[in-house]
Amino acid sequence: MKYKTAIFDLDGTILESSSGDLSWLHQAVKDSLEEHNCEKKFSDNLINALAGLKGSERYREVCEIAGLEPEVFWVTVHEQRAVRKKEFIDNGGLKLCNGAKELLKDLKDENIRLGLVSNSPDTSVDAVIKYFDLQDAFHYYRGITTLEDLERRKPDPWHIEIAKAELKRTPFVYIGDSNVDVEAAENAGIDAINVRNTGNLVEIKSDIVDKK
Repeated sequence: MKYKTAIFDLDGTILESSSGDLSWLHQAVKDSLEEHNCEKKFSDNLINALAGLKGSERYREVCEIAGLEPEVFWVTVHEQRAVRKKEFIDNGGLKLCNGAKELLKDLKDENIRLGLVSNSPDTSVDAVIKYFDLQDAFHYYRGITTLEDLERRKPDPWHIEIAKAELKRTPFVYIGDSNVDVEAAENAGIDAINVRNTGNLVEIKSDIVDKK
């Protein structure tokens, strides 16, 4: 038996994110705060929360501290993250993981349907897909759009379940780089592959194509 559908995580799986440089993300939040005339100064930890990295509950808490309307501010920070991430990629700050493009091509050649589900904002996911010309690789991809989406980010299986409904072909496997990804897959009732220790993504092809 082989998997008929492979759903991927983005950051750390398809897109390299091992440098830990979040300067682009912090600038996106600072630009958003400026746009909303908020002059408060925040620690990096609180800025990460305003970017949505700490989940929706913490995001709302920090918005209250800052005097920001959560739903309104989310639209701004959502857009600014995409802008700053693309600039960071343009400047060589992020690139595709080693073997990513080759693996996607090989899987497509094997008639395996491909999807992508990310905890990053949908605009950032779209920007990355277009920048690296991956539109033809994926049959379906999505990120976080609304605050409701943020509440249901992985390990909640909600977004993977939507991808399953769109992609339709079973059996499914989810490929990610964290325990959160594995947990999300388990919650969605599908297998998972953790690529954290994989030096080259092409090496997992046999795990997807030749699954016994």
